[in-house]
Amino acid sequence: MTVSTVDIYDQNNLVLISPGSTTEELTEKHRKIFFRTSYSSRFAAQTLAKYLRSAGKNQATVLYNPGSSSGAYFTQAFKRQFQDDKTGKTVRIREFDLSKNEFNAQTALNQIQRTGETAIVLSPDGQITNSLNNAIALVKANRDRHWIAGIWVLYKWRTLEAVSQLKSFEKLIVSVPWHPLSSVNKKFPQQAQKLWGGTVNTDTALAYDATIALIKAMEMQQQPSREGMQKTLSLPNFIVEGGTGTIQFGKNGSRQNPPSELVHIVKCRKEQFGVAFVPVKYPTAKAAGLKCD
Repeated sequence: MTVSTVDIYDQNNLVLISPGSTTEELTEKHRKIFFRTSYSSRFAAQTLAKYLRSAGKNQATVLYNPGSSSGAYFTQAFKRQFQDDKTGKTVRIREFDLSKNEFNAQTALNQIQRTGETAIVLSPDGQITNSLNNAIALVKANRDRHWIAGIWVLYKWRTLEAVSQLKSFEKLIVSVPWHPLSSVNKKFPQQAQKLWGGTVNTDTALAYDATIALIKAMEMQQQPSREGMQKTLSLPNFIVEGGTGTIQFGKNGSRQNPPSELVHIVKCRKEQFGVAFVPVKYPTAKAAGLKCD
């Protein structure tokens, strides 16, 4: 949606702050009106590649939608980072296209098995095709045999529901821009909990940050205007504290030093499906402070 509309905003000098679009396509061509409060697909790719390499994984394969700009940019960035020290290797399987209606998770796993000890990296698109369902089907079929690293799109209740049916899910990690349990701004998730009676999710937190940035830019102008908004948000000294931490934009509109978190799934009886996403630094729900008994 953002890729399809950003040039309309650009032609009319109207600022667009995206809380969720990660594709590098939005910043490859300079658009002075574009900003984002999430990280980029390149940032997510680097985080996942570093984690897998530090975990001793020397070979990986990426399954994604080649028709999605976000998936394509993520895959390129992941391969560069994973192979950076010349000892990491990425392999390609025939059944790599998650967007195909006829995608077969078991066929993909059989092909991966033949490549040896290979980590699986999943990059489904933003639910414009059936790729998320296919990615989740692969997680279920894998049954904790291969390590799986996924992008933010997998941070969904549907993933939790699928994983709750498995005996083991220790080899699954997901990259997200923010998680309430490791928020730099400790008050924000507490205030959200009090206001809505539930845990604030990443999408809402980043949308809140986009709104806070717009409000701050308006306050800094005597007579707010479209041109004034763009110039204010682009100032080197423009800075505001949001729900996920400090918000400041670089020259291409991407957030400087964006927050990032790797999460895994732990058992927690009181959660909806008996499981929950928590940062990987917490090995159990109890260590994360969740009340599960």
